Amino acid sequence: MKLFKFKSTVLTAIFLLFTTLYIAAKTTENDKKPPNIVFIFADDMGYGDVSALNPAARTRTPAIDKLVSEGIAFTEAHASASVCTPSRYGLLTGRYAFRSEGGAASGIEGFHRSVIEPGRETLASLLKKVGYTTACIGKWHLSVNWQTKEGTGEPRQDPETGYSNVDFSKKVSGGPNDFGFDYSFIHPASLDIVPYMFIRNREVIDPEVILTSEHYPTRKENTEFSWDKNHTKEKDVYWAKGVWWRDGEMSRSFRIEDCHAEIVKEGVAFIDKQASDKKDNPFFLYLPLTGPHTPWMPTEQFKGKSNVETYGDFVLNIDDAVKQIKEALISKGIF
Repeated sequence: MKLFKFKSTVLTAIFLLFTTLYIAAKTTENDKKPPNIVFIFADDMGYGDVSALNPAARTRTPAIDKLVSEGIAFTEAHASASVCTPSRYGLLTGRYAFRSEGGAASGIEGFHRSVIEPGRETLASLLKKVGYTTACIGKWHLSVNWQTKEGTGEPRQDPETGYSNVDFSKKVSGGPNDFGFDYSFIHPASLDIVPYMFIRNREVIDPEVILTSEHYPTRKENTEFSWDKNHTKEKDVYWAKGVWWRDGEMSRSFRIEDCHAEIVKEGVAFIDKQASDKKDNPFFLYLPLTGPHTPWMPTEQFKGKSNVETYGDFVLNIDDAVKQIKEALISKGIF
């Protein structure tokens, strides 16, 4: 766990163990308002990927390194799990995922039912009780309850056609808004797991779907298979090591390569709105990123800028997300 203190008015924390957790808060001894809280949860980012924490690191994280240089570092941390769903369940509920009744103890597919039990207290619901405005923006991967076209039965994907029986025009349940979050803008699972779309406050933003293979070629001319090709099937998109995702439904307007940037933009917009409209109310922003989990999709700004090829470039994108959130907080006088 990393804990960083800036000046006398800002408390910032980073927890790094397979993921990165970033907390920013402004408070003074005379403040009556509780601190604002921001969690940035990086997906599949190793502790050793942060260059300030690992002298042998080949990746570079200048924005996070600046936090390290200005603060206090705690070099031991523990997580309840090392994969997506159980780590998120543990973070939000405070429980070991193996205790869940909904199947949170392992990674889940995109059409699994919600794994947080109805009525379960979460970090968001707890903070909401003491006056926080709460938001979940990013990768959820605790599933939601989809409605089917038949109106009954479980959601399922047809392995032959790639399409599911889900009616994406209908509202979902069992997502962030049912567990203490006032506002949510989420991708339902990992960015290599169907369906690919954004959900805002229980509603799919673009319910018109196509298959990913209708927009993206499954292979490129220079594609070379690596060990992770074993995670994919013939119809899945596989361009290179780390650059792959499963074939299936995608909102027509959704783009894999833009997902990370859209999440960060939404996070910045939430901070701006809270600072402008509800400046007297504390806020809690949970910002779970989709990267650097596969697919490794660095933006043009960072392509070729690292010494570790595509993965290192994508880590620069994650570091830049921390920079953007910090700058948003500073610009509003919160940090």
